[in-house]
Amino acid sequence: LNAYVNNYETPPESMVQMAVLRPLFEYHQQFGTPLSEQIIQELTINIARFYDEELGVIHRWLPADSYLLDFDEEQKRSFIMDSWYLLYPVLQLAFLFEQGFKDNILEEQFQKSLLYIRRAAKAFDYDWTIFFNIYTLEILKEEGNHDVFGEVDTAGLYIQIMLKSYKLYNKDVYLTEAKRAANQ
Repeated sequence: LNAYVNNYETPPESMVQMAVLRPLFEYHQQFGTPLSEQIIQELTINIARFYDEELGVIHRWLPADSYLLDFDEEQKRSFIMDSWYLLYPVLQLAFLFEQGFKDNILEEQFQKSLLYIRRAAKAFDYDWTIFFNIYTLEILKEEGNHDVFGEVDTAGLYIQIMLKSYKLYNKDVYLTEAKRAANQ
């Protein structure tokens, strides 16, 4: 799935896949059909392809298609990660697992992504930057104009991921992280 109609030049983004999978799964739980089940299976397979084994995290851009990025916008580079785009897919997976979604591959990728985002949170001292280098965690764009644009809700996404992870796995490290992030 692509973010915009007829936008076949830009690689698919994990956020878009998750923005469809979660409500589709909720729909399927109530009104499921063979078609909704098939789409869920296809999206699940596709989402797993966003995982970067080297980094241990779900990537924004489909790694196999990142060569299609044309650099016409500052974030359209395979190594640039937007904090919001990092956290949103992980949060959606947390919601899905909380709702009873089952997929061993995605759950393993989710848990490994938790390690990466915790490392990133600490590197940024829990003050999430807009853009950073996904490989080095170098800050590329710290913040926007909070009156016009910016990602002022990113810290809340991180805290919510940690709280949901605590609920899912009952590991104190997640609750501790949520508290640490909330106190920053």
